Amino acid sequence: MTKEGEVFYTDRGITLVFVLSATVALIGAVAAYALPRSIRELTLPDADTRTSPTRSAANA
Repeated sequence: MTKEGEVFYTDRGITLVFVLSATVALIGAVAAYALPRSIRELTLPDADTRTSPTRSAANA
């Protein structure tokens, strides 16, 4: 285990965790920026105006 007076953490470990957390925060910021800013309602054409893929002009 550790001797009295020794520390559990090191300067290198603190720096590594800081860089890792800053990288994760940057990736999260880029992902949040890439999301669409508004929600748009999609409208579908009416069922009677669409042509059936099994019925075409050649089959009629």
